[in-house]
Order: sequence, then C-alpha cells, then structure tokens
Amino acid sequence: MASKKHLETLPKKELQELARKAGKASGEARRQARSMREQARAMLDMAMKQGVTKDIEDVPSYSAFKKANKTTRNEMLVRLMHMALSGDIRAYELYLKVAGEMPSDKLEITQGIQIIEADELPE
Repeated sequence: MASKKHLETLPKKELQELARKAGKASGEARRQARSMREQARAMLDMAMKQGVTKDIEDVPSYSAFKKANKTTRNEMLVRLMHMALSGDIRAYELYLKVAGEMPSDKLEITQGIQIIEADELPE
C-alpha cells in the first residue's frame, strides 16, 4: 500500500487508475462475502441425513430430537444446548442470546425518581 505522501505526488491519471482498481477489488470482495453468506444460510437448512427432516414441534423430547433427522441449523442448536447443559457457561449464554432470552445488561429504574429543578434545591 502506498503512503499518503507518495499518493500526493502521483499524477491525477494514475490516482484515478488506482481508485478504479481499488473499486473493482472492493466490489469483488463484497460479492465473495455475499456468496459465502448465501452458501452458509443454504447449508443451515440442509438435512443432516437423506430423507425427511423432523420439525422440533413433532418430536416429544430433547433426547428423541437428538436422534431424529434434522437440519444442520437444528443440529447446531442441539449441540449448543448439550454444551450448555454440560455446564459450558459461554454456550449457555449464547443459547439464551440466540433464543432471545438473554437477560438485559442494563438496569432499568421506572419508579422512585424525582426530578428537581436547580432553583428548587435547598441551599
């Protein structure tokens, strides 16, 4: 990568060419990242084994669901749940976060606050 001082000494045409190349490289990097995201999302919905996958609503228990054919997304959640149940605190926190059940880190006080104007303060 060229230094800022070096770039200031380059002719305008060269700067434009460098900017054009950088723009193309940036666009290609964005396309590759989007492609990876799309592939990762598609893989989450793949079945672990050939055949029909079971919906979690159709399985009577956690242990039965562990044995059932499921999507890779569901398999990851089962493994994360297993890690959390085995005592892995980070897995527990991640599972709660994924489920939208993570307790808030903020303390919210809704009662007991009285706003006093500066001219109302005792001297």
